[in-house]
Amino acid sequence: MKRIALACGDGFGIAGALSPYFAKSPYFTFVNIKEDQIVGFEVLENPQHLKNQNGSVPRFIASRKADVMIAREIDPKALECFRQLGIEVVMGAEGKVLDIIEAYLKEDIQVKTKVPAAMG
Repeated sequence: MKRIALACGDGFGIAGALSPYFAKSPYFTFVNIKEDQIVGFEVLENPQHLKNQNGSVPRFIASRKADVMIAREIDPKALECFRQLGIEVVMGAEGKVLDIIEAYLKEDIQVKTKVPAAMG
């Protein structure tokens, strides 16, 4: 199973929208994928909302067992932290969570940057 995290501006889950922010997004939606199908999701409040400390959000995402992080933009320090944690990063996505997940699964997502996880 693959677990995809998305930085969201609301708590509506797969019906919600991606946040223009990463570390300051109020919520993260975690979508569980099995055989290219959504099999579940959970929405969690960002524990670092408005008080982010270096590396705290990537570590939170890793603690929730995410394999992929999708956001509009992520700062270079967080990108490196994700890479070291073995989490693939996709940046430049915009819109509704469900549309973004479907595009990702079809490998048709329009992104500015895709950063593979570090190979351990």
